[in-house]
Amino acid sequence: MKILLFCDESGDLGIKPSKYFVISILIVPNQKEYKKLEKSMVKLRKTKFKKELKNKKELKANKYFKKLKTEMINILNNLEIKSLSIYVDKRT
Repeated sequence: MKILLFCDESGDLGIKPSKYFVISILIVPNQKEYKKLEKSMVKLRKTKFKKELKNKKELKANKYFKKLKTEMINILNNLEIKSLSIYVDKRT
């Protein structure tokens, strides 16, 4: 069985103005769920939000409107995946 992990970070480690540093991991347990995720993202990019996501290689949640973020969360909620996040408060 193959488990896929996708890791991303948000914020910065330096003394820049961000208050938090976040590391998130998306755990996709098998190829079947990965295919569902991939198909959903392609559909999202090519149909529902074609104009907004044209020429965008990476989706940054803080730069897009609420409808797109809601749709992305709904897609993830309908998959058998797990997610983990670590939040570091840089102010302490």
